Amino acid sequence: MKKNQKAEVVELAEIVELRKIYKDARDKGIFVREFPAEVNYLAVAGSVKRIETYERLFKMEIDVGKLTLGHFFEFGPEVAELGTGPTRSEACLNAIAEFKKHNRIK
Repeated sequence: MKKNQKAEVVELAEIVELRKIYKDARDKGIFVREFPAEVNYLAVAGSVKRIETYERLFKMEIDVGKLTLGHFFEFGPEVAELGTGPTRSEACLNAIAEFKKHNRIK
């Protein structure tokens, strides 16, 4: 297998893994949002219910995909937690783990 083919296989495997991570999180009421980073990867995981509460409070729809990293810092750890990692998958899993730990979710 050529080097570029190996890279494509690894990339495809990560996409499959990310889909599973996002689905598992969604099934537990957790959203995941990734951000570009220069070193490592960066993700935020948080509470879908808390976002829905803010939507009712502010009487507007909140598109998590359009929120900036600054928004999540403003919301605080009760709404979302940050995670980093050497791969996109690890960053997402670390963010989910931090959110669960902070909010005592199994």
